[in-house]
Amino acid sequence: MAIGRALQKPVIARTTLSDRELDVAMLARINIGRNAISGILGISVNSVKTLLKRIENKLGPNWRHNSHIVWPAPENKYLKSSNAQEENDPDDFENGYYHRLERELKRQRKARQTSFLLLLNQSHPGKDILHVSSAQRFWLRPALKELEDRKHIKLLAVDWNETFSPPWLPLVNRGRKEIRAADYVTFSEKYVTGYIRNYLEHKLKDYILEVNGKLEEVRQAVRKENDAIPGLQELISMAAGIF
Repeated sequence: MAIGRALQKPVIARTTLSDRELDVAMLARINIGRNAISGILGISVNSVKTLLKRIENKLGPNWRHNSHIVWPAPENKYLKSSNAQEENDPDDFENGYYHRLERELKRQRKARQTSFLLLLNQSHPGKDILHVSSAQRFWLRPALKELEDRKHIKLLAVDWNETFSPPWLPLVNRGRKEIRAADYVTFSEKYVTGYIRNYLEHKLKDYILEVNGKLEEVRQAVRKENDAIPGLQELISMAAGIF
């Protein structure tokens, strides 16, 4: 009678999978969808499906959660940049990044001396139309959701001709490849504009850091640098340029 099952030997993902299979597997393990994997690696969705099938054949049906599979550690290039900033910054790394982001947003906002470019068009007494461009709609996403949930705005129409569709968007937006401009109706214009201004002043930086965190997971999962994935400074400039 056997004393017990033989211990399962660890499987080294780097030596078991091809380079392309490893790229796909590393992204799939952090819940990146097939469309997003396709965009970030520059291959077709069908190729992603085929590679996922090959990975399953090699590693087993539960490979994403199999504790006996040894995955490569994040690339040193990411760790080096983080460690260097930790050593040079008097604050801890996370708080230091947060404050630098806040200062940069304030500097760019002051330099532009403009409003957030939302267009309020009077429709009839007591009712206004809030037009939000496609890019604004992405960066205002938390604020717009909160305003919709509280019934302060209601989606009126979507502009199918104006889209925000950077290649990295599916990585942070549940696989959606584009966001369209939209019009919202509101009966409380002063509250809505005040809420959005407060969001831009105090909460936009948190959303930028959230987006950067999701992209950082992808940057660490992909073994080679990919120009399609923006860094934090690029995200800051992009958001500040929109408003």
